[in-house]
Amino acid sequence: MNDTVLEMPFLFFPTLTFKKQDHKKILMPSVCIRLFANLREIVKKSEVEITVQGKISFHEILNKLFEAYPRLRQDIMDGATIKQHYRFFLNGLQVDQSKMDVLEVPPNSTIVILPPAGGG
Repeated sequence: MNDTVLEMPFLFFPTLTFKKQDHKKILMPSVCIRLFANLREIVKKSEVEITVQGKISFHEILNKLFEAYPRLRQDIMDGATIKQHYRFFLNGLQVDQSKMDVLEVPPNSTIVILPPAGGG
């Protein structure tokens, strides 16, 4: 079987062809989480997709990420608080850590997690 799952004729377009991966993205809203440095090494990839349904807070997205990758919780969290110097961005804007419980993350958003910068 080939990768084509759906072909739809439209009035102004001869035929739009969707691949399996495109079809999933259309039907299942998700949030893309971009990881850097040691976080990328833990997960073994630079991006993680988290499927969302309806309203979800930034904190809930982090919990879903930690469920999928428990080692990330150890690196990012110190008990119930986020370790010092981690930075979080939602669609390019820095997230205030004190508002993560109430900050709503729209579907198809991008979250960036930056670990503390090393060097000297």
